[in-house]
Amino acid sequence: MNEITKRTIEDYKNYLVEEEKCSVTIEKYIRDINAFAEWLDGREITKTLVLEYKSMLTQQYAPASVNSVLSSLNGYFNYIERYDLKVKNLKVQRQIFCQSEKELTKAEYERLLKAAKSKKNERLYLIMQTICATGIRVSELKYVDVNSVMTGQAQVRLKGKIRMVILPRELCALLKKYIKEKHITSGSVFVTRKGQPVDRHSIWKSMKQLCETAGVSKDKVFPHNLRHTFATTSVANGMDIKTLSTILGHVSSKTTLDIYLHSTEEMKKEAAEKINARFSKDTDVNEETITDKQEKPPQAKFEPKKGKMRKPGTGCISKINDHLYEGRYSPKDAYGKRMARNIYAPTREECEEKLAILIKGMKTEIAEQKAKLKNAK
Repeated sequence: MNEITKRTIEDYKNYLVEEEKCSVTIEKYIRDINAFAEWLDGREITKTLVLEYKSMLTQQYAPASVNSVLSSLNGYFNYIERYDLKVKNLKVQRQIFCQSEKELTKAEYERLLKAAKSKKNERLYLIMQTICATGIRVSELKYVDVNSVMTGQAQVRLKGKIRMVILPRELCALLKKYIKEKHITSGSVFVTRKGQPVDRHSIWKSMKQLCETAGVSKDKVFPHNLRHTFATTSVANGMDIKTLSTILGHVSSKTTLDIYLHSTEEMKKEAAEKINARFSKDTDVNEETITDKQEKPPQAKFEPKKGKMRKPGTGCISKINDHLYEGRYSPKDAYGKRMARNIYAPTREECEEKLAILIKGMKTEIAEQKAKLKNAK
């Protein structure tokens, strides 16, 4: 196949639907392929032209944007079995530090919320809080429905997978008040006047309109940056990468590391202060006198640390952040296979209660399996 036609693009779109790609991804792929076809202007596809298009993109767009387009094209080339047309992505060195001009601070985030309030845009006010409190994608907001507000958990279905997103108690309280005022009894919480889930472009546009009032640079204000803020804040508060990766819905922890976990300006300053303090300490060691040593404050009273070991059969509990605990129980079933299930709660006490119920249910399930095996013999 030497040219791109409307028929092949439509066939490829149907293929992506069958592969259960999300609608936003499909839309993006098709848009990139149509742009390339328009640039070709009827010419036959050759490797030389693909490389020329790549060079043109490189001069006009950032490396990450170029690679995104190339990924779309390479996927299409795979589909039409023209593997010879595929091109390599640009090599981009991973940024260790987050650029300050893109980093949204806590103070700026709070000013954006205040601006949304002043403009009486309650929906946007709650959307921003929902993204920043859960790390949910904009395209996943439609899964925050009335039922999830009542249960504190949203079931997100994306790319053929289902994951649970925990809604903090304070956020649920605000959303309950909102749906009551708006008379929303079922379906998505964030909808248009016609009852359709609000789209990303509408959210993006509304957020940009807050910039002047909030005094925040437009370069920092876009929905996905709130997800980034959630990720960096979670790590700063001690959340491990694997847990964060699961919450964000990434395939692997590497994705989380590559995309989100850059050091903030505060992290850089803190690191610099620690290094400076270390060198200052080493320099002052030789100047320390015996009197200085005698005047050192007494050591803190020793207190034994409580062990983390739990009794067998009681599962385990992990603290994800100050407002979220994870309970896990993973016994072997009657067939000898490991079965693991998790529960989440805002407090350790509530997590213990939920875990006890989970364990009781799983033990009953295993007992029933064993009874069936016994009767089958």
